Amino acid sequence: MMRYGLGGFGGVGMLVGGLFAACIALVVITLVVLAIVALVKHTGSSSKNVSPAIQGSVNNNLAILDERYAKGEIDDEEYARRKENLKKG
Repeated sequence: MMRYGLGGFGGVGMLVGGLFAACIALVVITLVVLAIVALVKHTGSSSKNVSPAIQGSVNNNLAILDERYAKGEIDDEEYARRKENLKKG
């Protein structure tokens, strides 16, 4: 005669297995929802809220442009055009 108990595949064992599978599914669904929310928040940010790394890059590029202008490598028009382009982003 077969026994169905904690060690078998029926009865309580099936209940525990089903609950475990439901918990795993709940964790996966939660992680997917959190990832989507984070992605929407990240892509929804405005371009005016520039990260410090990007702002530092723009400032560095402006410093290089100022240096080239001071050395006479570019003229007034080129300097003004490039500076405007850098400020636009």
